[in-house]
Amino acid sequence: MLLLYSATLLVSAGLLFVVEPLVAKSLLPIAGGTAAAWTTSAAFFQTTLLAGYLYAHALHRWVRPKVQGVVHVLALVAVFFVFPLRGPAPAEAPAGMEPLWLFGQLGALIGAPFFVLSATAPLLQHWLSISRHTSSRDPYFLYSASNAGSLLALLAYPFAVEPLIGLSLQRRIWTAAFAAEIALVAACGVVAWRTHCPARVAQPDVGQARALVAPTWWTRFRWMALAAVPSSLLLSVTSYISADLASLPLLWVGPLAIYLITFVLAFAKGQPLPRERTLWLQPFLLIPLFVGFTGRLGSAPLLLLPLHAFAFFVTALACHQTLALARPDPSSLTEYYVWISAGGALGGLFNVLVAPVAFSDVVEYPLGIALAVLLVRPWSDRRAWVRDLGAALGAAAAVLGTAIAVERLRADGVEARLALPLMTGLAGLFVFASRSRPFRLALGMAALAGAAFGAPRVTSGARVSRSFYGVHAVIDQRYGLQELVHGNTLH
Repeated sequence: MLLLYSATLLVSAGLLFVVEPLVAKSLLPIAGGTAAAWTTSAAFFQTTLLAGYLYAHALHRWVRPKVQGVVHVLALVAVFFVFPLRGPAPAEAPAGMEPLWLFGQLGALIGAPFFVLSATAPLLQHWLSISRHTSSRDPYFLYSASNAGSLLALLAYPFAVEPLIGLSLQRRIWTAAFAAEIALVAACGVVAWRTHCPARVAQPDVGQARALVAPTWWTRFRWMALAAVPSSLLLSVTSYISADLASLPLLWVGPLAIYLITFVLAFAKGQPLPRERTLWLQPFLLIPLFVGFTGRLGSAPLLLLPLHAFAFFVTALACHQTLALARPDPSSLTEYYVWISAGGALGGLFNVLVAPVAFSDVVEYPLGIALAVLLVRPWSDRRAWVRDLGAALGAAAAVLGTAIAVERLRADGVEARLALPLMTGLAGLFVFASRSRPFRLALGMAALAGAAFGAPRVTSGARVSRSFYGVHAVIDQRYGLQELVHGNTLH
């Protein structure tokens, strides 16, 4: 049973994560090859995933268990024949409406198949939870298997599929695999029907802090927030490294692979990297990251790319481990995944639709870091919050004050480039010294994230504009010279 379920989830996840780059790649000649084209596509897929999880939750709530398999197989068959995978029609993205236009194109090309396939993972976990199988007490490990399949498919695309197979043949192979997935889901439905145990009352394992009562609204909000922040950071990191560090083909595969790995590790039965170790490691990576923000070290991508990637890995893993520890009794499994997918969709939509309008720079990146460090640490020592907040704001003020001083010295012809990174590092060490007080550490890291990212931007006097294709800045230099900067590209 577990072998069949795992194979079905691997194929389903593989189909989802092969079709994402397949369809996005076919739209690049129209939408452009910037990071925004991919991040917008990722936001669409996260939103469609939410719709699929809502459909799975509806089946769980309103359809008898022995009929759920029939309904889902019929939905898969209907989509297979009515919405075949095809290439995009020639079109032009209207200026200023690129994200909505891309959402419409993706919805027409792959919306229905992606929607119905995405429901397979929560449905199979639900079927396992109401079966006679010994693993029914904790079926969440199948989510780890599903993300492992997604990771394999994602890594296979740039290294095996894309270089060797044309888009037309890719679509035909994907369609054949979809047909095989229908057969696998049908077999899972038969097994679920035969192993269904109405008398089964799923009880949590000893040591699992999961309540048998319905989750509260605060719990649901926390699930959503813990999923939204890594989702937002995924797109922020992709945008930042693509524009400010290096512009490489298929660079977005790296952050997305890291994102999937954190899900695999967080929901696996064994924990190779315990949550306590992750929280201990996070400040050691964030402090150099803040120094990189203030030091304008975009000319050293070989140093900064691994730093950003590793810091994103640890931060996303901390959020997902906290999310996995807060998982409910299997009776609320499908609702749990609805809230997770809602968080993922909100994080993606915030980056794609809200942030470009609300911010002139990639402010969502330090904002995501700040929220992450606040979410994953306990707030039990809030009684001294005034002192904790004062220490955090003091560290941030030291960084901003140094930035202003450095800029005034530069205007007088004195260069002090190392002063700001040095002050950021010292402020980070001051904050890290408060690690025995989690609330103060979280507030300090959050304040430093904003100060370090904003310091060189606030003091440069740049006129900044942001569009679908990135952030452009005009900076006044000496002798009437003006520089037009797009990420790490100087015109």
